[in-house]
Amino acid sequence: MKKDIGKRKCCKSNAGHRESSDNFRNMVFVSSQFLEEISEAQSLWYETPEEIESKIQWGKEKVRLLNWVKNQMERKLSIKERKYIEHYYLQGETLEAISKKFHSHPATIHRAIRRGIKKLIQLTKNENLRFHLVRMKRSKKSIRKSK
Repeated sequence: MKKDIGKRKCCKSNAGHRESSDNFRNMVFVSSQFLEEISEAQSLWYETPEEIESKIQWGKEKVRLLNWVKNQMERKLSIKERKYIEHYYLQGETLEAISKKFHSHPATIHRAIRRGIKKLIQLTKNENLRFHLVRMKRSKKSIRKSK
């Protein structure tokens, strides 16, 4: 159980919501002197020159790989596979939303997406490309708060 430190005033306004100290419940106050004493190397955002260089190199490699994927999608995938992958992964739409757009069953769309991804994976093996092992994620647009 959480203990409150100090007095907390909880006022109800005409709108019926809490005010004053509730807004500061999860805040930690520190002096500016404390923040000035923290060295740059200890800060949360500090990166070594090697880390910065490796991230820049990965960014360049990622651009190259994404261009490759885009070209291969245009050349090797069917129109439906390409459209479904673009809507699902790049635009962040759900299978249900895509199915309504294209008048198809969500399972059919899911199979087409998987088939297209398998084709792309096979093409990477043929060309001996090395992708970082990351799980494909949908765009942030598709992530919604569940209530």
